Amino acid sequence: MNAPAASQPRLPDGAQARVRILEASVELFARHGFEGASTTRIAAAADISQSVVLYHFGSKEALWRAAMIHLFNRVSAVGSVSNADTKDLDPLSRLKVALRRFIRLSARHPELGRIIMREGAEGGERLDWLVENALAANYAVYTRLITDAQEAGQLRPHPAFHLTILLHAAASMLFNLQPLVEAMDGRPLQENGIDRLIDMIVETVFTGITVREDIQT
Repeated sequence: MNAPAASQPRLPDGAQARVRILEASVELFARHGFEGASTTRIAAAADISQSVVLYHFGSKEALWRAAMIHLFNRVSAVGSVSNADTKDLDPLSRLKVALRRFIRLSARHPELGRIIMREGAEGGERLDWLVENALAANYAVYTRLITDAQEAGQLRPHPAFHLTILLHAAASMLFNLQPLVEAMDGRPLQENGIDRLIDMIVETVFTGITVREDIQT
């Protein structure tokens, strides 16, 4: 006899409504930006009334911040790389492991890169909030990994933070622009296979920034 499927814990009605609002908010803020994602539109996507949205969050600004916390909590649960898991690797290999994990994360959650692209291009108070509450700590991890690889003589001595942004952009851009990629390619992006895409991105990026004996710097 088959074992019964494990059931998800049932949330109270208010908590369920809050999660539905946050999920809809992340999707619409990524797709339409802050100005284009009205609380009316978010309420409709969450199949809930606008008054309930405002009851839970008070304003669109507060909802946006709560949605960002929800998004970053969700992706950090699957996107982090443990030091214990990579302690036996050399610095460049640790960086490659982290980038591969981030590419897979970007494929699963393209809304992350889309929001960062929008807010990073526009600047202002929302970007300042993102930097302080999420981005600075995450970027610091990659900057440290890059610096370690540079000090080991494995990476070219470009500014470490610039390389951090370059690596994140390379990791996420195919998925951020997935509709464009698919419109031009004529087939779903995932038909290429996520592992093949990861190999392509990692090989292409590190060919350009890795120190090699046969290439003079």
